[in-house]
Amino acid sequence: MINVYWAGAFGDKERIKSIAQYARDHYGIGSTSRWLYSKEVDLDNPGFPASKYAIQDKHDVERANVFVLVLPKSYEGICPMGSSWELGYAMGLHKPCVVVGDRHPRHIFFHLDEDDTMGSPPMKYFPVLMDGLEWVAQFV
Repeated sequence: MINVYWAGAFGDKERIKSIAQYARDHYGIGSTSRWLYSKEVDLDNPGFPASKYAIQDKHDVERANVFVLVLPKSYEGICPMGSSWELGYAMGLHKPCVVVGDRHPRHIFFHLDEDDTMGSPPMKYFPVLMDGLEWVAQFV
C-alpha cells in the first residue's frame, strides 16, 4: 500500500477527508495526514500548540510516498499557506507531487508541471480530481 499526504486548506478539511476516504476505499491508498482528524486550529489563542502541529505535519509529509495538494473550490476566506510550504517541502524531498483542482492565478508555484521540474520528482497538475487519483493509483 502506498501512503499519501493529503494537503489543503484547513477550511477545506472535511472535503479533503472524504477524498482520502474515497481513495482508500476504491484504490487502497493510505493516508499519513493526521491533520485531517485534528481539532480546530486556534492560532489566535496564545496557548495553542501550533509548533506541535507543524512538526506533526512535517513528519507526515516525510512518511508519505506521494504528496497530493487538493486546491479549494473557492479561495474566498481560505488561505492555503501551510499547504504551500508542505508542497515545497515534499518537492525538496523528491516525492512525486500532484496538484488537483483550480489553480490560483496568483500563486506561481501551483503552475509548475512535470516539464518545469524536469520530471524528477514528477510534479503533475490535474484540474479534475479523479484524473489525479488515477495517476496516484499507478503507484499502488
